[in-house]
Amino acid sequence: MIPINRLLLAPLLGLCLANTPAADAKPAPEHAAWQRAGKQLMADIHSALAAGRRTIVIPPGDYMFASTRHEFALRDLTDVRLEGKGATFWFPRTNGRVRLENCRRVTLSGVTLDQTERPFIQGRIREIDPIRNTVIADAEPGYPARADLKDPDEPLRCIFFPPDGSRELDVRDGNGRLLPESTAETLVIQMDNIFKETRARPVRPDDRLTLALRGGGGGLRLANCGECVMENITIHSSAGFAITETNRSPGGNLYRDCRIIRHPKRNDLLAGAADGFHSMMQMRGPILENCELAWTADDLVNIHGFFQMVIEQRSPSELVIAGPDIRNFEQGSALSFFRPPNASPLGEARVKDWRPLDDAALLERVRGIPARFETERNIRVRSFDEPEPCLVTLDRPLELQPCDLVQCGDYAGAGAVVRNCHLHDGHVRGLLVKSDGARLLGNRIERVARAGIVVKPEWYWLEGPFAQAMRIESNRLADCAWQSFTPQGFYHECAPIVIQPDFSRRMFPAFYTPERLLGEIHLLDNTVINSPGPAVIAGNARKTVIAGNLFQGVYRKTSALPGLDFSTMIDHRNPPPQWRGAMPLLKQPDAAVMLNSLGMLEARGNLLQNEPRRPLFGFGLWCDTAPPGTVWTGNEAAARISESKSN
Repeated sequence: MIPINRLLLAPLLGLCLANTPAADAKPAPEHAAWQRAGKQLMADIHSALAAGRRTIVIPPGDYMFASTRHEFALRDLTDVRLEGKGATFWFPRTNGRVRLENCRRVTLSGVTLDQTERPFIQGRIREIDPIRNTVIADAEPGYPARADLKDPDEPLRCIFFPPDGSRELDVRDGNGRLLPESTAETLVIQMDNIFKETRARPVRPDDRLTLALRGGGGGLRLANCGECVMENITIHSSAGFAITETNRSPGGNLYRDCRIIRHPKRNDLLAGAADGFHSMMQMRGPILENCELAWTADDLVNIHGFFQMVIEQRSPSELVIAGPDIRNFEQGSALSFFRPPNASPLGEARVKDWRPLDDAALLERVRGIPARFETERNIRVRSFDEPEPCLVTLDRPLELQPCDLVQCGDYAGAGAVVRNCHLHDGHVRGLLVKSDGARLLGNRIERVARAGIVVKPEWYWLEGPFAQAMRIESNRLADCAWQSFTPQGFYHECAPIVIQPDFSRRMFPAFYTPERLLGEIHLLDNTVINSPGPAVIAGNARKTVIAGNLFQGVYRKTSALPGLDFSTMIDHRNPPPQWRGAMPLLKQPDAAVMLNSLGMLEARGNLLQNEPRRPLFGFGLWCDTAPPGTVWTGNEAAARISESKSN
């Protein structure tokens, strides 16, 4: 393994190593040298590849890739390894990233990815004005200002921290808008979430805040890649998804010992302005192993595919199908159909044949689906940005309607593995996984504002599928979902572990529905510590196993418990049978594990420690005393054990 052009790069690298960049939007004197080093590096890599080298060492130093025309981009490679220990790649806030396209079995290791200008505004609170619903803060130097924004009036996700920046404050998610009187030195932010709700520790002067500038550059993107290995990669700043894999790919990529973390020598409050790791449209799911993911303004991990929709039915076995993203099926693919809003099952069929439809009028109609949905059904769904309308012939006739949901699991990250990872200090969720056969094993998840583990296809985002055969085992969750409710209300993901789709005629929170859409979810030998409310919420599933789990401390957020009222999730236009009997449990929940519409439950050997008088399981709607087919062993004994331990 010979470093490429070591002598040629040495003068530039000496200058690079002598400088630690600030977060200033203005070009620093060393940036020109970094850009020259970056262009030279790409030229040297291409020369090495042309010469047939399969292992390339990137010399230590700083390299800047300043635009989409000058990214660190590798395309159409197979069986290549790049080692970059001690190398830092720099990108602007607005564009540029590490990009791998159409690659197979490519390894990238050892590099650090950062940005010359961080994708968030930071400030220290000077004054709080409840009359104007504004926060006035002294802008921290070296971060963007209102004048640097493409749309200065755009609402931005605002996150609060104590003066030392150690842990996010308990302020429910909300946006702030920088008012025109803001300057480079002073931030004037209008918002309402900190003024509408009471909390044990209010926001006060000298606290710090950050506004996430989502979108743009930084991070790592794999498009149409398979069996690649990303190892020992550190990301300190990314405006978009810090790590993305996308574009109808074979997948099966391995991420080992990667980190998304704040820079240890800077005052950054975040490392990412969006998701940490985001996988979509992969035939085989990713493997995340021994990774650390933290300090992002959105989900730490999200692995999913997409639902598509029936646009029109031309005959009993011939459909026009499109979705928010590109086509996710092939000839022979199994399709399942569901009727909105509750995702009521309609049947299954296989794709006998398909062909793309190049019709401008049809494409315009497809892009109008979100507006039509909102007008006709009062349900908002995401925009259809990259639809690929197709005429599909099924192997059997079905009676379907426009806007029926179409599920295909072929490109939804099946078999994804997240193992021995540390996820912490995320502003939204920890592990959000929707893939068949996924394995979440031995992870440590701490201080995540909403649920730490979520198995939940999402209506608004049209992300799925309805996962089957998932194993959630030996994970440790502590202080998760702590931001999920206040005395004024709650988020729908208000437990450290949530296993429940959100398909109903209402979102945020969804109504309870009877459909059992998830299957064979195994929740085994997990430890859940310090739950603000229940430790687990599970519903709309069949063949569920909850066994060997330890729950230590539930309903700990006592000051906010009046806001935790699950009876508000009953759809009174179509009330479920015996709903009045479930009202006491739903209105004042107290069970460690809350269940609704669950079938064939196997519950054994679960322990609620030191709370012998609290019910371990609470059976809500469509559950009776226990679901049909329940296997129930060891749970009451566990309660007696906990009583003896507490004494």
